[in-house]
Amino acid sequence: MTGSILKKDLPFIGKEITDWTQFIRRGYALSFLLYSFHDTGVFKYLKDGKKRSIKEIAKKLKLDEKILSGGMNFFANADNSIVKDKSGKFKISKIGKKRIFANQTLAMSLGAVGAYNIILTQYAAAMQKKKNLWKRFC
Repeated sequence: MTGSILKKDLPFIGKEITDWTQFIRRGYALSFLLYSFHDTGVFKYLKDGKKRSIKEIAKKLKLDEKILSGGMNFFANADNSIVKDKSGKFKISKIGKKRIFANQTLAMSLGAVGAYNIILTQYAAAMQKKKNLWKRFC
């Protein structure tokens, strides 16, 4: 039943539960990475199209190499906006340059992280009446 509903109504997210869950995971992860890479200057540093290693990026922007590496590798494997060559260097692809710096993308990544972040970090506690979000935001 589920497969037929997804196939009929939402084919872009896949026919199987695994496809659906991975679609959600990928979207949240990419939104947070988009925000973080803009916020820390990673995208700005790569905007010139030159290939750069994690070490180069981390040193230039004073970032933690291991954490940066995890995010960059995830992004490169989940989307074609950032590509990694055989030597381990990253660059923004041609389509990535259009996507990453588009106003729509900037607004979406800020909105997703800024507005929806509270759902992850505070919503359950608010439902359980452990936190009063109305007091904080209204």
